[in-house]
Amino acid sequence: MQKRKYLQLAQEVCARIHRFPKPVIAAVNGYALGAGAEMAINADFVLMAQSARIGFPETGIGTFIGGGLTRVLPQLVGLARARELVFLGELIDGNQAKAMGLATAAFPDATFIDDVYAFAERLAARAPLSIALAKDQLNQGSERSYETALVTELEGVLACMMTRDWQEGIDAFAAKRKPVFRGE
Repeated sequence: MQKRKYLQLAQEVCARIHRFPKPVIAAVNGYALGAGAEMAINADFVLMAQSARIGFPETGIGTFIGGGLTRVLPQLVGLARARELVFLGELIDGNQAKAMGLATAAFPDATFIDDVYAFAERLAARAPLSIALAKDQLNQGSERSYETALVTELEGVLACMMTRDWQEGIDAFAAKRKPVFRGE
């Protein structure tokens, strides 16, 4: 019973990362293995130092993957590559992770922190309500039909048009300036 509760807690952490309405950035600078890798994979963006390592060694130590990995990992890298990563449990570096679609970016070790902050600043400049809506829709996209996606996207655009941020975006575009979004 205690093992189950511990494992459910780990699963819930990954689910919260996945469902969190704001974008989550996993900055991997070192090793992300097992549960750490599972948490990173549930983030919206995995930013890695080039020398960082990520992997899923569970099958080599007689345990199993968690954190929604059986759904999320194949979406990121494809089923064949997901099988390779999980079955063999080999560690890959930032450049390899980027090349296969597991990481969003692999930054040089020397500038890693600055590069992560620059990425986060670019993301933070976007409209928060639009981002939250996009995250929710993208996370559910593979479960929906194309027709349902069209309807939910239409409703999303209409909802955004009712916000102050939408008006700020229009005003900023017309004035040829950068918008300042407030999440309203």
